[in-house]
Amino acid sequence: MIREQLGMSQEELAHKIGYKSKSSINKIELGIQGLTQSKIKKIADALQTVPGDIMGWADEVPQMTQPCELFEQCYGKEAFAAVKMFVQLDQIDQTKITTRMEVMLEDEKYALKKESKHA
Repeated sequence: MIREQLGMSQEELAHKIGYKSKSSINKIELGIQGLTQSKIKKIADALQTVPGDIMGWADEVPQMTQPCELFEQCYGKEAFAAVKMFVQLDQIDQTKITTRMEVMLEDEKYALKKESKHA
């Protein structure tokens, strides 16, 4: 359970999300009390996670739909490695790389590929 992994008591979580006592958290964890969307979001924020983790949806996502794996499958290992390096750069260097790629894409060999795709 995320709350326990963070070392947070039911009472601490209750106060973070606006409940007066830990009994509501206890009922939620036991499945006795349901949650509104807004409470799910508040709990996720308090636990520094996403609503899907609170609801157990993360376990239901098939492996092939994980964003990194999907990106690598669509664009290849080289593109994935390039993106991983790109995001490590600061904004100035990201702009330099983007500008350089735009200049390279103006090359005639890329213009020919673009025309053949639209034909």
